[in-house]
Amino acid sequence: IGILAASLLLAGQVWGQIASGWVAGWLVLVVLSQWARMHAEKLSASEAPIEQRKRWSMAGSVPAGVALGCSVLFFPFEDKGAQSLHTLILLTLVAASVVYTSGNPGPNGVFSISITTPTILGWTYEGLVGMDWTQLLVAALIVIYAINVRSYARDHWQMFLEAANMRRQLRTRAEELQSALHSAELANQAKTRFLASASHDLRQPIHTI
Repeated sequence: IGILAASLLLAGQVWGQIASGWVAGWLVLVVLSQWARMHAEKLSASEAPIEQRKRWSMAGSVPAGVALGCSVLFFPFEDKGAQSLHTLILLTLVAASVVYTSGNPGPNGVFSISITTPTILGWTYEGLVGMDWTQLLVAALIVIYAINVRSYARDHWQMFLEAANMRRQLRTRAEELQSALHSAELANQAKTRFLASASHDLRQPIHTI
């Protein structure tokens, strides 16, 4: 929902500046890419082999990132204020994807690169054409931002793996404790049966005497 709302905002900035058919076509592309991403997420949550689920997750992130990255083609029709807001929205989506994907280097990396690369190129092109060093500076700042996001994503993914490994160890330990408890219960039942049998065998001679 957040991506679709952001896409509507981006489309609203250039509506009337360029042919409405191009803007509507881009919105359709975004909707289709999000549908593909959600479908891929359902497949990646299935019981399929882990490698297959990774490929599905990657396949869902590619069209989503590319569709949003294509919005940079609107840059020539936007003023600097609109371009700045446009960039802020895209970079916010990049940062949010770290949490959404738990920093998974595959899906998150593809999604982030598909957005940040055209954004950097867009600002670089505008700066070179307009001979504006401030736009080139913005492009450089986006590069630094993208590097920092990737670093944060790696740390987030590492923490996710450590937490998953800890849960796996706890589950294994719980299963071992459950098995030990079951064995103890069986041993206790065997002891009870033995004592009952021994008591009966001892009582018979005593009664006879």
